[in-house]
Amino acid sequence: MEARIIEAKKEKLRILMSPTEQKQFIRTIKTKCNLTWNELGRICGVKGETVKINYYLRRVTLPLNGALAMSDISGVPLPPHKLLPANWGQIKGGQVTLRKFSWHPPPYSDELAELLGILMGDGCLCKFYDRREQRKRCLIEVTGHSRELRYYETVVRPIFMKLFGIRGYLYKRRSQNTLRFITKSRRIYEFLKSVGMPEGTKNKSKTFVIPSWIIATPSFAKACIRGLTDTDGAVFKSHGRWINICYKFASNSLIRSLHDTLVKLGYHPTRIGAVHNFNPESGKTHVCWQFYLSRGG
Repeated sequence: MEARIIEAKKEKLRILMSPTEQKQFIRTIKTKCNLTWNELGRICGVKGETVKINYYLRRVTLPLNGALAMSDISGVPLPPHKLLPANWGQIKGGQVTLRKFSWHPPPYSDELAELLGILMGDGCLCKFYDRREQRKRCLIEVTGHSRELRYYETVVRPIFMKLFGIRGYLYKRRSQNTLRFITKSRRIYEFLKSVGMPEGTKNKSKTFVIPSWIIATPSFAKACIRGLTDTDGAVFKSHGRWINICYKFASNSLIRSLHDTLVKLGYHPTRIGAVHNFNPESGKTHVCWQFYLSRGG
């Protein structure tokens, strides 16, 4: 068995197993043999941090000699796996690089304008530290009510598919009646920033407005307003027959931008007014801005 470990080390083979089984494999050995991370590292011929962060948390492929050594010492058999060649990292890196440079940002379009409207209404761009992967990640998120599942499946996800070729992830939190659509991609994050979507807290940004490239083209402007209406607009009837739309935002700059865009398109929105909203959970009152649209051009 020791000769097999030495041969595997010489050939620099790596072992690929499912991320869940790899984590379970390492955790079982550590618990069964009561080993520290440094002791596991010595068995694998690497530092203890490498085993903990790379092999256990990030689920980087294990070197075959290290996997065999841990299995021999603990008696825990190797999970189902396949062997990878010594130059696996170079091959994988080349594939990632090829995908990176073959990706082309989508051109300005109605779909992109509508996506910006959706993100301005219920979305955000933010960076967070992923403890599992031990690195910063870029997050694109749209959050709505759980009853809006059909809208997310028939509108939001297809737009992401058409523009970026990704499906994203849908999470439903029944305890909060919320639905979250999430995409983690630095390229898409940076692209959306470049076309006018601010990152972080939108309401505190004085430059949070509808981008000029959208306003300049009527079809783009209408698509963006459609996205804002779907996410943050409230449609209701007055006097039994008149259709009204109420727009309410915490951002003064965004609501003024939307108001001006509607006027430019020939609509007649009411004046912008301030509204004081009380939040029973936080016990605080904050100012929102709203106007109504009750007739077209």
